[in-house]
Amino acid sequence: EYRMHGVPASQVWPQSFNRPDVEYWINNEGPFGAQSVMLDGDYTNGVSGGLMDQFDSLKAAGVKILAPPMNMLVKVEGGTYAPSNYAVLAKSMGFHLITWTLERSGLLATGGGFYYDTSAGFTQY
Repeated sequence: EYRMHGVPASQVWPQSFNRPDVEYWINNEGPFGAQSVMLDGDYTNGVSGGLMDQFDSLKAAGVKILAPPMNMLVKVEGGTYAPSNYAVLAKSMGFHLITWTLERSGLLATGGGFYYDTSAGFTQY
């Protein structure tokens, strides 16, 4: 549909939690597939787990962009925000990172909910 309506590939980021979808796009959809986004829905604290154990194989499969929830990318360290292990490892392997969940989070006045769990007590409104 994007091609039919003349939407340039640079404006499209197909995204999925399903790795076979992302790999299909990479292998079959040219410039549209090159911008596909692997969503990480494993919901860890960014220290370990999530897609971290698959980074090598994702890179080999041609995945360039990862999108975990916000709390998997940040932590509080030394009284300030710092990148999580997930963020540091992903960037060191050349992945681009985007995040999601700001619209899903709870009120900061009540702690922000799950998406702020790695910065609970630090993030203020």
